[in-house]
Amino acid sequence: MDLYYNLSRQVRVDADNNQISSKPTIYLAEKPTWNIHFYSGDPGSGVTAVDLSDIVTWRAAIDNDWTGSTDPICRTISGIDQTQAADGILGVPLNANTQRCASAVEGKQSVDATFELRGYDSNGTVVRIIQMDVIVHNTVDPSESHEVPVDLSQTTAAAGDVLDGKKFFSAGGELTTGSIQTVTPSQSGNVVTVPAGHIDEALTITVGTAVAAATITPGTSDQTIAAGSYLSGAQTIKGDANLVSANIASGITIFGITGSHSGGTDTSDANATAADILPGKTAYVNGSKVTGSITLKAAATYTPTTSDQTIAADQYLSGAQTVKGDANLTAGNIKSGVTIFGVTGSHSGGSSMDFYKCASVSGPYTASYYTVSGAGTSDCNGRYDKVSGQSYYAYTSQNSGSTYYLFYQGDSWVIATSTTIEDIWEALYYTDWEDPTQMYTGEGESPAPTFTLTEQAVDQPKTWTGYKATLSNGKYTFAGTATSGLEWTTVKPVVGAIYSEDALIRAATLKIEIPSSGLVFYAPLSADSATAQTGQTLTAGGEGSITYATHGGIPAAYFDGDAYIDTSIGTATGTAWTLSIWAKADTGADNRTAWAAAAGDPMLWTGNAGRSTMEIYPTQGEIPDSDQNSWAHYAIICCGDDNVRIYVDGIQKASFSSSGWRNYSLNSFYIGRRGSSQSPWKGRLASVRIYNRVLNENEIAALASEFQPSA
Repeated sequence: MDLYYNLSRQVRVDADNNQISSKPTIYLAEKPTWNIHFYSGDPGSGVTAVDLSDIVTWRAAIDNDWTGSTDPICRTISGIDQTQAADGILGVPLNANTQRCASAVEGKQSVDATFELRGYDSNGTVVRIIQMDVIVHNTVDPSESHEVPVDLSQTTAAAGDVLDGKKFFSAGGELTTGSIQTVTPSQSGNVVTVPAGHIDEALTITVGTAVAAATITPGTSDQTIAAGSYLSGAQTIKGDANLVSANIASGITIFGITGSHSGGTDTSDANATAADILPGKTAYVNGSKVTGSITLKAAATYTPTTSDQTIAADQYLSGAQTVKGDANLTAGNIKSGVTIFGVTGSHSGGSSMDFYKCASVSGPYTASYYTVSGAGTSDCNGRYDKVSGQSYYAYTSQNSGSTYYLFYQGDSWVIATSTTIEDIWEALYYTDWEDPTQMYTGEGESPAPTFTLTEQAVDQPKTWTGYKATLSNGKYTFAGTATSGLEWTTVKPVVGAIYSEDALIRAATLKIEIPSSGLVFYAPLSADSATAQTGQTLTAGGEGSITYATHGGIPAAYFDGDAYIDTSIGTATGTAWTLSIWAKADTGADNRTAWAAAAGDPMLWTGNAGRSTMEIYPTQGEIPDSDQNSWAHYAIICCGDDNVRIYVDGIQKASFSSSGWRNYSLNSFYIGRRGSSQSPWKGRLASVRIYNRVLNENEIAALASEFQPSA
């Protein structure tokens, strides 16, 4: 019998997770198996099975009196089927054919009782208790194929049908003793006598010598099968179709056939031709002499190539034909995945070859730095160098030790003592947007003299950094810290792609299995579809359009700057969740939202003008080492360890307290905008996933390896 139970609300439900009020019934003397399906979530919200594979053992019982003074109506200590526990299904065998069950329902049609199921961990500790109201019925429903007590009126055995000393109940209900006696067979010669009765020991009787199946070929002397033998297999005496008179010499009799052959060679049935006989050799065919003319093939050696080489038929090999072998024809010397002459290669480029996921690329280009001079506060005059992975420049005064920051905000160059400046009025100095040489203080006053901002260049080498790949237990993971000092020559690495150390080999197949546990939303965005792969409705909106094509090796959707997708998960994730998305914004697409919750926060966007990095709002701001105009994988992990963590291409780039994010339980959200038509995305998006749990670093690395962007 199949039963369904909602663990989240501890109520009975039907197969579609709708709450029901009926109680399961078990009948006196019945021995059913209850297949119990466990669901989670609110009743009516759809079917979500509960994974029970972490429970080591289960026990079950039914009783109407849990005071502990009596045995339960029935109890199951072992034999519970856990083979489908990962899918939320347990098979619980029950036995209501007990004295306790009979006494519980005696004089009653039925009694109310409780079914209890307990799960234990490896230490024998109870980790889960499940209770369900049931009914124990006094009669057995014959329509349900339950076990029915035996009707003695159907008994047909008599004492002579039962062994001596064994007891049984007769059709009249009387206890009767059997009378069949135990006997012993006896043998005299080849005669075996078996008296009437019961034989309680096996008796082996051998009659003659066993002769297995055999074939006898007639010869010049007799071959005898001994008398008294037992033929366990057929004895076949061979015949021969050539045993005819014409094949036996005249006057000789073989097996009763007298020969008629008078001697000489009979060539009437010969069929050879000159082409079947070696040159210069002769033979007689049908009484005529034939001289051979077969084509001769001298010794030859064949070296395998990409094409077949054929030794023609109808010729005689006067010399050996040798097909060359090569000791180097081994799997380790053949490219992985390629088969040559039945040998499948395993060579992947050398056992010492390492692979890296590109984190950054330098050269060959000319990098800029800026020199500030003539500022009102001379302490901030000096050379401002680019801060790695950031969009701003920094200078540390040799006089005071103070660090000043130079960055472009809106339409103005700003000098500040902090990178978290929110407005140019908080800056130390800022320039007039029409005249970068005209400088103002943070209060808007124009100091004298004006300062000079000079851009200068410095050549950079061809170098790159990458996260080293390591293969373990059949899966690849990437180091959390990038290896620097890698060099490239002819192939310039693309950030996020995987290369050999010299960047000459690109690995397009270093993929890890995409995690599926906890996946509540997945929209590939690889083709126009009104439905996500996880079943949710995708509603396109806006005045613009969304088109679909492969770009840089990634099947993606292109949002033209005035279009978006509105959707929802269906059931809120709770405060522990993970967002996974691939994004690439168009150049100059500032203040554009790739993804945002329906309430507006949190969101992933390109930020203000003049910045090249992606941003997270609220709290974080710019994501270090990100490039909004290049394909990248972004992952946001909320609240697993009281922190929000941000990953770019599988590598953690930021972490901050989740105190401001604890209220962000995801359900409805937008792809390609924020709020009501705010900041619509302009660029490409792909493969949007949401999980209702916190993913680990290996799982993030798997998602980041889903694609290997080429541009």
